[in-house]
Amino acid sequence: MSSPRMERISDLMISEISRILLRKVKDPRVRHVTISDVDVARDLKTAKVYFSVFLEEVDKDEVLAGLNRAAGYIRSELFHVLRFKSIPKLIFKLDPSIEYGAHIEKLLHTLHDGKDEDEEGES
Repeated sequence: MSSPRMERISDLMISEISRILLRKVKDPRVRHVTISDVDVARDLKTAKVYFSVFLEEVDKDEVLAGLNRAAGYIRSELFHVLRFKSIPKLIFKLDPSIEYGAHIEKLLHTLHDGKDEDEEGES
């Protein structure tokens, strides 16, 4: 279980990384990225940054490459904003949960539409 301090650090990093990606990073590969979670190690040496991409036509490997390329810049910007003694190394990981949820919702919608057609045929 994470401490309230670690949760505050995680929340702060989510909002600041999102702001930096939106306003400061010029790489077009990271335009459609949403930061969904940051898991900071207890020793504050590393932080796993989970991201989602909402557009299906965007190559997720290219997005990951863009984020990894911008990691040093993002860390330096975080250093100026957060004023921590040291900023954790950022490890970007694709968060499939939002995409998976959209897939489940699509399946449920398909099932629901099929049920409506069956009911119309019985009448």
